[in-house]
Amino acid sequence: MHRFLMPLVLFGLLILCHCGREPAPTEASTAPDAKVETPDHLRIGMLVRPDSTNPYLTMRRSGMTIVYLLYPKLFKELPNLVDGVPDLQPFLVKQATWDEAGTTVTLLLRDDLTWSDGTPITTADVAYSFEAQRNEAVAWMGFDETRRVADWKVTSPQALQVTFKERSLFNMLSLNEGFIVPKHRFETVPWETWLEHDWTQNPVVYGPYLFDGAPNDEGMRLVARDPEAARIDRLDFAFIRDKEALYQLLLAGELDYSWSLPTPRIADVHAKLHSYFYNDFSMAYLAWNPLDPEAYAAANPKEKAALDTLKAERPHRLFGDARVRRAMTLLMDRNGYNQRLWAGQAGVPLSPWRAGLPYLATKGEPEPHDPKKATELLTAAGWAKRDGVWTLDGEPVRFTVVCNAGSPIRENVLLAVQQDLAKEGIDMQIDLTEPSRYLQMGAERRFDAAFAMLATGSRPDVDGFFNSEAALGGAGNWSSWTAVDDHLQAAAKAADATTLTNAMAALEAAFIEDQPVSLLFAGRGVAAMTPDSDVVPRSCYLSPLFEVDQWRPRAGGSP
Repeated sequence: MHRFLMPLVLFGLLILCHCGREPAPTEASTAPDAKVETPDHLRIGMLVRPDSTNPYLTMRRSGMTIVYLLYPKLFKELPNLVDGVPDLQPFLVKQATWDEAGTTVTLLLRDDLTWSDGTPITTADVAYSFEAQRNEAVAWMGFDETRRVADWKVTSPQALQVTFKERSLFNMLSLNEGFIVPKHRFETVPWETWLEHDWTQNPVVYGPYLFDGAPNDEGMRLVARDPEAARIDRLDFAFIRDKEALYQLLLAGELDYSWSLPTPRIADVHAKLHSYFYNDFSMAYLAWNPLDPEAYAAANPKEKAALDTLKAERPHRLFGDARVRRAMTLLMDRNGYNQRLWAGQAGVPLSPWRAGLPYLATKGEPEPHDPKKATELLTAAGWAKRDGVWTLDGEPVRFTVVCNAGSPIRENVLLAVQQDLAKEGIDMQIDLTEPSRYLQMGAERRFDAAFAMLATGSRPDVDGFFNSEAALGGAGNWSSWTAVDDHLQAAAKAADATTLTNAMAALEAAFIEDQPVSLLFAGRGVAAMTPDSDVVPRSCYLSPLFEVDQWRPRAGGSP
């Protein structure tokens, strides 16, 4: 699916639904079923209004936050730090039984769950949700996940069989990507009118909360569907379109909670508010163009072999050489950027597969800032240093990084990189541009280097980032790296932990050797409560508001 999405401009719009529970913070030791004193309502700041409350239409973090409070999944997903494959715990499904071939699973649903209007939740709802995932008019952003499924068959109101095309560790995870929606309510809206329909009207849901009135441009309210089960009776969402304003409202006590806070304020947030950090599964990097900037668009390669030939015959003057790409990484003080811009919270991954959960059994750390080693690599690649300036073929080395404008964190990171390279005698220019030009330049490879971000997921599947199809399709694989198709397939089709570990180790080794991109940081989000807040959110490895009904009273100190 969207384990790895197209670069930068969509990062702010698309999020992933790979969310589960982690252990509650240590100071929040109250047992889950204990009677506790919690506030009767919370005022929550959101940067933007949800684009939809239909789980198959929303493409924003705000929308997914609301969706998690309204609709269920087949299983609850929890991180697994042993073999890297997230665990699925029964939720709607109470039993899953595989056939001997490991390609067909029989799912038995619980028979004691109902939608908010009293209608039982059955396999008819599950089958209808599968249909929604595949429907072209709906165009669900997780459509790729459905490719693993060959067919499904409802055998009773509480049982259905799902057959996959081939055996894989990730089949059930893919099946669990989509939310389950009530067929009897959703089917009253024809597929082709889903985009225009107001899904907040007369909703039928399953979850801890219900709408209280229709949302507007200023905010929305959810009330507990079951006040006994939900620890917080009412959630008041305010749509505040400025991150600094959100921060100031939290400081003033006008809001209770928000996660859309300004990244440059991380140190202040941590010092002045009850804050906590969470993996937002983003990854920032510099993509190096191995091609002459005019070569890709002119040749318009349609096959992997044609692209590989192009890289051999029309290489980029600087970055067609893997030694140069690796040297660029060594010249950047990436841990220093982490300390200066992220208050030490971001981290530098060894490879793209380290940006989320630790999938690999192998140990490894990213190479540190090492100008001496970089000098050796550049000299071996034919560069020469004259009067403190690196030259190639007698000319000073200059290149430009293109970046989508509008984000202080992106601009500050690039300025830091620019300063590091300037100290070593390399002239790096920064081209901040508007989104459409940025995407066009990336699709046509008309750049020397590009700053980009990806929203990553909780599985080791990066087809959209490094496979040949993405390299030829214009979006996603701007580094034009095509050397790891076999390893990607092996990881995606792994039927056991050993095969997965070996495939991922091979992928990582190839990445470190070829260095198609330089990773800058694996993102962290910061959420905060007001200074006098007396509750602690549960820790969650994606969505800050996930399972708000499980928040705990504060026992003292910061979360």
